[in-house]
Amino acid sequence: MKLESAAGTNKKLLFDKEREGILRRGTGLLKQDNKNNRFVLIKDISTIRPMFENTWSANLAVFSVVLDETEDPIIADLCLQGFMHAVRISGHFEIHDVRNAFVSSLSKFTQVSASKEIK
Repeated sequence: MKLESAAGTNKKLLFDKEREGILRRGTGLLKQDNKNNRFVLIKDISTIRPMFENTWSANLAVFSVVLDETEDPIIADLCLQGFMHAVRISGHFEIHDVRNAFVSSLSKFTQVSASKEIK
């Protein structure tokens, strides 16, 4: 019993240490003078999947609502680019349900029989 609690405590300490390291590196990246850089380049794409899995539904909602309500062609184009990149990311990581959700949502804007006036 003591061995299991010691292993659990050790696991928690390792987790806390890793979390602190991630926070320290992230804070360092944010504090760097990146006025001329638009993006932070990463070498390991394994960090993209968990971020995308946590944000895809919010992105889908924003792209859909803004695309539905905007009359600005620039804003509409940015929403379409968001859809395109989301489909590519979900396809790359083989997250089929998410990819299908984006494609399904986007296809609703192409229905000619929709009761709302096409812009």
